[in-house]
Amino acid sequence: MRIVFKTIFQKILKTSLKVFILALLLLLPINSLAASFDFNPSSAQFTAGCRNGINIMVDATNRESNAADIELYYNPNEIEIVDSVANIPGTQIRPGDAYETYFGNDVNNTTGRIRLAGASFVSSLNSRKVFATIEFTSRAGVTATSFNIQFDGVGATLDSNIAESSTSDDLLSSVTNGSYSFRTGDCVADRIPPVITFQSPPKYGVNIPLNQNVIIRITDNQSGVDLSRTTIDINGDIYNLNSPEVSYTGSLLDYTITINPRNDFINGDTSMIRVITSDIAGNRSTDTNVFNIPIPIVQQTICPNTAQDSTTSNPSGPTTVTNNNNSTNPTNLTNSNSNTTANQNAQNISSTNTQNGLENSSRSNIPTDSISNLALSTLILARTGGSLKDLLLYNYWWGIPLLILILIIISARSRWLQNKDKTKLN
Repeated sequence: MRIVFKTIFQKILKTSLKVFILALLLLLPINSLAASFDFNPSSAQFTAGCRNGINIMVDATNRESNAADIELYYNPNEIEIVDSVANIPGTQIRPGDAYETYFGNDVNNTTGRIRLAGASFVSSLNSRKVFATIEFTSRAGVTATSFNIQFDGVGATLDSNIAESSTSDDLLSSVTNGSYSFRTGDCVADRIPPVITFQSPPKYGVNIPLNQNVIIRITDNQSGVDLSRTTIDINGDIYNLNSPEVSYTGSLLDYTITINPRNDFINGDTSMIRVITSDIAGNRSTDTNVFNIPIPIVQQTICPNTAQDSTTSNPSGPTTVTNNNNSTNPTNLTNSNSNTTANQNAQNISSTNTQNGLENSSRSNIPTDSISNLALSTLILARTGGSLKDLLLYNYWWGIPLLILILIIISARSRWLQNKDKTKLN
């Protein structure tokens, strides 16, 4: 009897141990130590017959990957892939920025197969980035389609793969396919460039810490943002999506880019950020942000009235500042520590701080005669918003009435000559 109970107890113990190990394996964060392919967006509704774009994302978070290849399939009777690399014969999809170089880019419109491989020789991928972008149009009468990534299971090497840098092992453990539907409607040509928004530092901000990260949002509600054609210039340092200082989140229509600059912002002088980007349709967009403009420059060049107003305004009440458009805006100029922007024509720059007994002239130790050419150029941007048209109108507004006067004189002289010729003939 004891032997029977002992045997039963051992079987129960072994079974319980197996269940415990299985439960432990299921609870372990295996996915966080693996890599994956997915579509962004994974599902959406597009206008039938129009040019659309989706991203293939590769995610190697918490791992180090130096190469990857993908094989996926679509129905060529439902959609047609648009060639995204014009200088190479055949049809190709657009490579992303996950790896340094791409090869084997091939779209077979007969079998409905897409292949692409990427590799890096200097750096490794340890985050989620765009592996490629697929542009396509639906065929007549088609209401839905899908993209399926070839994945035969963990460890399989004849399908799609994501290679680990140190071991070359296949890290691919999961894929997310894409499914899309189509609605009827008119195709509107994308002629609108992406919108660039400076989230940090804000445009024309003051008192910005010299080591602050740069955060930029880029949106495009039609063809989507092309990250491969996006560059950021911070005080002469050029960054792109392959720079180690750059990371981003978001989707094809809305990206947020974060940069940890290699160098701090300029101490005691104006700093400049210039962004150049495009959408998938090729519409180019640029925008410039200048910030930390020294207060004396703002007072003497951008808003020369603020120096005089700061000595005569009521410290406890609002002050009215006249901007470049001959309109007035009431603004409280009493808080010398307010972190406001010169984008509002420097109206919020604080006047004399009566609590601390500080004058405006003492807030910056930069002499006005040492303003650099960069500062002077950024002043023009600050005053005009970076537009050449606005620059001409701001500085040379008198040219418009002068041009009209010249045209009137030319017209009058022409009529006078005509009348003179008629008089001679008579």
